[in-house]
Amino acid sequence: MKFICLSGFGQKAEVWKEVASALPDHQVEVAFSYKSEEGFHSFEQWADQVYQSLQQLDQPYMLVGLSLGGLLALSMADKPLPNCQGMVLSATPYKLKGNRAYALQGLIFRVIPAFVFQKWGMNKKEVLDILKDLSTLDFSQKLAQLPLPVMVICGSKDWANLATARDLAAKIPRSRLEILAGGGHEVNRDCPQEFAALLEEMVDWVASLQV
Repeated sequence: MKFICLSGFGQKAEVWKEVASALPDHQVEVAFSYKSEEGFHSFEQWADQVYQSLQQLDQPYMLVGLSLGGLLALSMADKPLPNCQGMVLSATPYKLKGNRAYALQGLIFRVIPAFVFQKWGMNKKEVLDILKDLSTLDFSQKLAQLPLPVMVICGSKDWANLATARDLAAKIPRSRLEILAGGGHEVNRDCPQEFAALLEEMVDWVASLQV
């Protein structure tokens, strides 16, 4: 199976390396990470580019989204994705409108110096524009329309997202909830072997649904 990994803000491709190493029989590709040179000033613009790129794929794949990457995946919940076999959503909020933790994160980003963003390969103004855009997102109405099987993953120490993960799994028709013991927000980095094992389980689960 081809796994297309959508990273969170500021997360580099290297954090998926151990996950990929634990999946020798599968293809793991880190794609569509935020790059300041692409000049995105809105989440919608970014998500549209991701969707258009996915439409070009001619082989079966699964989307694996972490945090913001999960939001990118959810943005396509009500759109046709012919070759997508399922989604894995880790540490993914589905509603940022009125989310206090997210608002606090936005305030923290505002006081971080621009040169720090440059080290991350980001443009501070563009990041703040996207964060402002994200603050109005609410995918609640899309969840019941999601036809794909979805595995929702959350680290047991990701306290900000545990309740959301349970709600998310409850609202999606074909879903499984997996809590990884000892994992934090970046559970793919904290528990790479266990995360990879869940991706293997996802492949088997999807295959069983197609019988």
